[in-house]
Amino acid sequence: MLHGLLSLIRGYDTKLSELELAIVDALCANISDEYCLKLKSRISYVNMIKRSYGGREVILYNRRRGVTIFNDDFAISKLPGASKFAKFKIRSNDKMTKNNGYIILMNGNLASIEYKNPTEHAEISHIKEIGDIYHR
Repeated sequence: MLHGLLSLIRGYDTKLSELELAIVDALCANISDEYCLKLKSRISYVNMIKRSYGGREVILYNRRRGVTIFNDDFAISKLPGASKFAKFKIRSNDKMTKNNGYIILMNGNLASIEYKNPTEHAEISHIKEIGDIYHR
């Protein structure tokens, strides 16, 4: 509860939600161990998370002295700029939890998770499966 209150006051969060962590875990089950380690290492350095449009867009930042940092050691791709890395589908009987979306890289680093529908009312316990994961 204190964490939620601090996030509200700051205007951003400092850690991924259970849903976002479940998506990363599902992705890791479908990619190489090297890429999984790079994703999780990048996440460990994230210190600012902004959710917008009801949680449709989750943007991850590693900020130091007001500057966003993309560490090349955590890069999964050599592509400059933004690129879609993976697509996923969340299966559920609950309409508020059922969803699909993309994992987006910026300069090869994990930068955001984008959903088709809002996630603010999604319940992790209602998820049947996170599947149909396609990565490029």
